[in-house]
Amino acid sequence: MNAPNHKKDECPKCGYAVDSATELHHEPVKPSAGDFSLCLSCGSLLRFDRELLLGHASADELDELDDAQRSEIRKAQRYILQRGPITK
Repeated sequence: MNAPNHKKDECPKCGYAVDSATELHHEPVKPSAGDFSLCLSCGSLLRFDRELLLGHASADELDELDDAQRSEIRKAQRYILQRGPITK
């Protein structure tokens, strides 16, 4: 597990606790406002706001990314959904 690198928050859909982020290839990063994220428990598409808190991201917002980035996000979402939610 990665060391915390942003404010502790929860997924707005499932409530899963989040306090760290990585880029798609597992390198720890400090997120910036506007960055996308995925909930590791439910697979929801999220986005960091100005205070680095998570909110829902829309499919229209995902259109801001190039095809390769969207493909990687969808692949990660499929994996999370197939695996199922993380239980405590």
